[in-house]
Amino acid sequence: MFKTALLLLFLLGCSIEHRPAAPLSDYAALEKLATSFRELSDLNPQAPSVLPMDERKVFVERVFKHAGYDYARTLQALAENEIHTWDRQQHDLIELVLFPHHGNAHQSEFANIYSAQELNNVLLLQQAVERANTPSPLR
Repeated sequence: MFKTALLLLFLLGCSIEHRPAAPLSDYAALEKLATSFRELSDLNPQAPSVLPMDERKVFVERVFKHAGYDYARTLQALAENEIHTWDRQQHDLIELVLFPHHGNAHQSEFANIYSAQELNNVLLLQQAVERANTPSPLR
């Protein structure tokens, strides 16, 4: 019985997909995501930019999955690392990760589409981007 339970746990563990975060400053990874975005956009009857926030988030998660990456892990990696908005690949990746609430969404609505951990990472990332874009008084 113990061996059967152990085998079942092993098989279940193997069937769970663990996708990595997208590399933060990698041109090839960004191209993969862009291709995935275009391919999935072509399958949608509406442009992703006009979808409601919750559907945009599902769309972006599908883009990451289709490209072989994990959206939540990428969001977390961006939130935990130093942001360089001058790095074009990192800048474009940030735009894609924050795409679900792009536009005139109020921060109070974010909890409707993000998990608690994702929301925390979104807020951390937005603060980091704001700091990176704020000119230093010493310049």
